[in-house]
Amino acid sequence: RAWWSSDGALAAIAETLRCRNHVVVDGFLGRAGGVALRVALERAWGGGVLEPAKVALPGDGLNGQRSDRTRSDHIAWIDAAEDAARWAPLAT
Repeated sequence: RAWWSSDGALAAIAETLRCRNHVVVDGFLGRAGGVALRVALERAWGGGVLEPAKVALPGDGLNGQRSDRTRSDHIAWIDAAEDAARWAPLAT
């Protein structure tokens, strides 16, 4: 059983998510999973799948504006049915 699946660890992860909106779980994917994720993301980046993230306008989560001052990351919305082949290496 992985360390992060214990009741105490899950409670700490949940609390951190509530307080900070993100959490880093060392070793979660394992080496093989981490390598597969990196390869899949490099392919997605090279294939133009990742798009600049936007900040939604108030009351409208579908439209947004792009500003490097607010967000500089890139994202991809994934539909499991449509994008299954592209992201298959991550399913293992």
